[in-house]
Amino acid sequence: MCGIAGFLRTGTLPDREHHHLWAERMGQAIAHRGPDANGVHIDQDVALVHQRLSILDLSFRSLREGLEQDGFSFKTQTDTEVLLALYARHGESCLRQLNGMFAFAIWDAKTKTLFIGRDRLGKKPLYYTDTDGQFLFGSEIKALFATPVVRPALRPDAIKDFFVYQYIPDPKTIYTNVHKLPPGHCMEVCEGRISVRKYWDLSFRPVEGRTASDIKAGLYDVIDEAVRLRMISDVPLGAFLSGGIDSSAVVG
Repeated sequence: MCGIAGFLRTGTLPDREHHHLWAERMGQAIAHRGPDANGVHIDQDVALVHQRLSILDLSFRSLREGLEQDGFSFKTQTDTEVLLALYARHGESCLRQLNGMFAFAIWDAKTKTLFIGRDRLGKKPLYYTDTDGQFLFGSEIKALFATPVVRPALRPDAIKDFFVYQYIPDPKTIYTNVHKLPPGHCMEVCEGRISVRKYWDLSFRPVEGRTASDIKAGLYDVIDEAVRLRMISDVPLGAFLSGGIDSSAVVG
C-alpha cells in the first residue's frame, strides 16, 4: 500500500539541524505501509519520505505511452516517474487523468511549491497540519506525531461526530491541530500559504435519454472495466469475499 510523509518549513525556525532525524522518524512511524524499501529526500526547507511496497502499478503504461509520444524520455520503469512527467506536462490537471486510488506529494523546486493530491473517493488517506512554522503531512497521523512539532490535542466536536456518524467527516480528525485532505481535493503550499481546492465531485444530475435497461447494461460495463484494470499486475492476484454485494459483484 506504500506510505508517504514529509514537511515544509513555512515560517521562521531557529535551525534545520534535526530535519533529517525528523524525516527518518516519520518514515519509521509508517514503515509497516511499505516494508520493502524506503527513502528520505532533503532539499533546503523541504523533506520527503517514502515507504515502498514492491508492487508496480502497470495501469500507468497507457499514460507513459502518451507521454513518450509527446517527447518525454524515461529513465526507469516506475509509475512514480510517470506521475512526475504527468505533473510536469499538465500541472494540477494531471489529477483528471489518474484512474484509481492515490495520495501523492510533489515538490516543485523551481516554484518552491509543494503539491499534494488525493484520489476522488478518498481510498488513500492524507493528513496534514500547519504548526509553529512547519507544514507536515503523512499517510497516517502517527507520522506527524513522530516529530516534536505536533502534540495531540483532542477535538471535542469531532468526538461528538464519531458517536453520531460512527466516523469523523473531512476535513476534521480527532485532533484539533490535524486535518484530512478531503477526497477529490488537492492542495498547494507555497511561501507560507496553503490553498485547498476541489478538482472532482460526484454528480447526481438526472440522466437524460437513457432507459433503465440502458443504465443497467452500462453498469455491468463499468464494473467489468474497473475489475479488468485492477487485474493488471506483476504479482499474483486474489479476492476477499465478505459476503456483501460489493465483493460478490467483483468476484462475479
